[in-house]
Amino acid sequence: MTTPDPTSSEHVIALDFGQTATSLRIGERTARAAGASHHDGDLTDAIMTSATAIRAIAKIDKGVDRIVAGLSAYPSTDQECRPIAKGLAELFGSREVWLCSDTVASHRGALPDGQGIALAVGTGVACLAADLTHPAREFDGYGYLLGDWGGGFWLGSSGLSAALDSHDGRGPQTSLMELAEREHGPVAGMAMRLSSGYRPVATVAAFAQQVLGAAAQGDLVAQNIVTLAVQHLYRTVLAAVQYLGGGPVVLALSGGVMQNDFIAQELATTLTQGGEVVMAQAAGTPLQGAFDIARSGDAAPFEHMVYVYTNEEYHT
Repeated sequence: MTTPDPTSSEHVIALDFGQTATSLRIGERTARAAGASHHDGDLTDAIMTSATAIRAIAKIDKGVDRIVAGLSAYPSTDQECRPIAKGLAELFGSREVWLCSDTVASHRGALPDGQGIALAVGTGVACLAADLTHPAREFDGYGYLLGDWGGGFWLGSSGLSAALDSHDGRGPQTSLMELAEREHGPVAGMAMRLSSGYRPVATVAAFAQQVLGAAAQGDLVAQNIVTLAVQHLYRTVLAAVQYLGGGPVVLALSGGVMQNDFIAQELATTLTQGGEVVMAQAAGTPLQGAFDIARSGDAAPFEHMVYVYTNEEYHT
């Protein structure tokens, strides 16, 4: 990693590529566009499509010194990172592009001093633990097929499955069936429409808000789903606490799912009962975290988790 190199906020761009939405900040301006994920085909193409759209929305027409992009679908190798970083550098006319996972951006935004656990729950789950004596380590975040337990997709999928079970008589009656039909049409053919539709992961994850709303209104099936989601998230946080040597550890929550008071309060109560964590208000969003890294030129203590690309064709 390079020596910290502070840069004017008007000369850096922060990007947060979520599975559902992408956010951008330059100076005090922000913009949003559709997100990018592996499920949209080639990851580089998906990210560049999202980046091109958000550049037009933000009306960016001049180059910048540095871009920091947090990716929910972060590549596993430098070889995979390079075409993404190169594409962003060329698109925005940037001298440097720094890529990191959304867990890094979330932690920097929520806990600027780099100490503690940051749990971001959106479409997926991003949990990152770090302190002065333990290198930063991620927990879960394995995607909707193998992980992201208790995240937005998990909640939405569980709610839709419960609705279909209710329709078939395999499960108890629930208001989720009516909500599912209101959102996605008749039960007949619903599964096929969802799986073959545009951005199915984001579409299913969006139903999480219906599940949370139904739970808050007293639907027992929805409440059971939320309870199980909380248990999954608790297990993820507990693993992170144990990695840091045991509690109490500072924990900050963020992400779209955690903006819902019902599940946020349930999770906070469960986490604090055993004394493993001390809840802290997240200082900022993942976008703010990426922006702070971009402006400061300092990714500590996550240097080993950031890919840096220098644009050899950059001209001031």
